[in-house]
Amino acid sequence: MLSDLPDHATMHAALLARDPRWEGRAYVCVATTGIFCRLTCPARKPLPENCSFHATVADCLEAGFRPCKRCRPLDREGAGPAVAELMAALEADPGRRWTERDLIAAGHDPSTLRRAFRRHFGMTFLEMARLRRLREGFAALEQGGKVISAQHEAGFESASAFRAAFARLLGRAPSDLRQGQLLLASWIATPLGDMIAVASASHLHLLEFVGRKALPAELRQLEREACGPIGLGRTGPLEQAAAELARYFAGEARGSG
Repeated sequence: MLSDLPDHATMHAALLARDPRWEGRAYVCVATTGIFCRLTCPARKPLPENCSFHATVADCLEAGFRPCKRCRPLDREGAGPAVAELMAALEADPGRRWTERDLIAAGHDPSTLRRAFRRHFGMTFLEMARLRRLREGFAALEQGGKVISAQHEAGFESASAFRAAFARLLGRAPSDLRQGQLLLASWIATPLGDMIAVASASHLHLLEFVGRKALPAELRQLEREACGPIGLGRTGPLEQAAAELARYFAGEARGSG
């Protein structure tokens, strides 16, 4: 979304000035460190040739940059009080079926919220809420539950709606994901967004953000290479990936922004 921003010189001048007007509207990615920051970050400012500017956190993550640990561009507070309020409500009741009518009843303007959530997270609040519900259904399937149980766990009244939502996300129906396959998939929640990990008994083969358009194609490619379908469950590499991600976001991993 570079086209949404002014030219490079203007953005670098805003970075040098730590211009607060760009808070939540633009981020700088630094090629020499692999880190992305708010423009108001107190860290030493990089040379212009080492900078690229993006309009959303999602763009920075997709470009392969990690969040700075000094200015913490992923903190909810940076997105405004309405976003923080709804994120807290989502954490408190992840199975709730949210609608635009709910947002209006809570005193929010849906169009304003859509812009705020897309700018900060790369998706709308209603899309995020649906992903949280699907996470609950995925977890039920991963633990050996039946599809109908997973549907209810995810808060879907309609079996067809659950199958369609699952297929849009992973490129396959929930009944296609079975236990005991050579490659197993697991859902891992992180502060950056939920992720799907796929591993064999010995190696991690895929770690991708949920909702990425490339995810279904990547899963199909893995199935072709494995000559068989992907199942659900946990292997040693999947447990290790989840543990290492948890340590990183807790600030325990080596390296910093």
